Amino acid sequence: MAVFWKDGSNCRVLNYSRNFINMIVEDREAGDWRLTCYYGFPKCVCRRDAWDLLRELRDMSSLPWCIIGDFNDLLSQQDKAGIHPHPNWLCMGFREVVDDCALSDIKLHGHPFTRIKSPGTDRVLEERLDMAMGNSEWLQGFPEVKLTNLLTSHSDHTPILLDIIPTVRSRYNYSFKFENSWLLEDDIEEVVMDSWVGTIGLELGDRVVNCSTKWQSWGRRKRVRFKEEINQCVRILEDLCAQPNGMMRTQYIATCEKHARLLVQEEAFWKQRAKMLWLKEGDMNTKFFHTSAVARGKVKKVSKLRTDDGRTAALQEDMCNVAQSCFEQLFSANAGVHELLLDLMSQCISMDDKPFFRCNQTSPRAQMVLTRHFIKDFGMCVVMIFFRLWFLGWIAVTFLQTLQKQIFV
Repeated sequence: MAVFWKDGSNCRVLNYSRNFINMIVEDREAGDWRLTCYYGFPKCVCRRDAWDLLRELRDMSSLPWCIIGDFNDLLSQQDKAGIHPHPNWLCMGFREVVDDCALSDIKLHGHPFTRIKSPGTDRVLEERLDMAMGNSEWLQGFPEVKLTNLLTSHSDHTPILLDIIPTVRSRYNYSFKFENSWLLEDDIEEVVMDSWVGTIGLELGDRVVNCSTKWQSWGRRKRVRFKEEINQCVRILEDLCAQPNGMMRTQYIATCEKHARLLVQEEAFWKQRAKMLWLKEGDMNTKFFHTSAVARGKVKKVSKLRTDDGRTAALQEDMCNVAQSCFEQLFSANAGVHELLLDLMSQCISMDDKPFFRCNQTSPRAQMVLTRHFIKDFGMCVVMIFFRLWFLGWIAVTFLQTLQKQIFV
């Protein structure tokens, strides 16, 4: 048994054993509360010891209490589906312990069972052994708590997710970006040819815009393909788990293999976006790579700009005006004061050299030398000016593209 938490979470271990880990969670808004990660004794002969342990855990602290884990117990016969019913005395004993500890069972969303044995056979057995409970004080502090059953294809137990404050996800309209993973798609060549050939006769800029629009629509379907197919496999597994016989065993095994393959593909997809090249092996979930990719996006995001008069522009329209004004001033011809710059330059030509430069150079050799040096110097000057303008233009275009991608989200 192990417990992990993020750096931003303030947690400290109160005590622990082989069957539980007691923690104090320091919450600034809801106050301190106790979290117990629990694993019940798996043998039936140790049930009374497990119940006594729960009563001991109840008396270890007076803080609001939440306990979650594999209890290896059932509250009622509805928590089991199979050929053999659960002994009633075990259900009654476990319910009595829950009442003594003043705990309330948190409703499980999703598939009603968290453990499956012999799936796809006549001896299939399903139970709800994993659960989360809380006392009245804890439930009052987190009234929107939600417990979700997450199906998996790698274990006979399914993980459960406890959201004490469910998050509301916002939808964003992302700008077009070409994904390298599209190069591995079978229909990429067909999509490119159709979008490009279908715009013959238009200007080059219009053709590029039209192609990017079609690729974005096609890529959006590819981007959500993993999520849709994984959810579809989960729904099929839920339906097959409810089958009372073993006629669907072949389909169940095939769906599990497809689900595992999709998880690996999704991991590789987010690993490429996160650019975590130092990490060779993943853990079959994409949370780490997804978080890394989001973190990189936050670092590159332009959230505000400062104007010349010291004001801060944070709104989208204001930031666009600031950027436009900056580059207009950068590339506009302004009349400057050159005398200050000329005063700083040292004099290299003496008074004795001036008559030489005023004389008429009529020698053909002298004219050829002067012309050659003039062409060379003039050419270098043109090249330097062109390079400087190209470099400044590249910086401007890159900055505007980055700004547009970040603030138009």
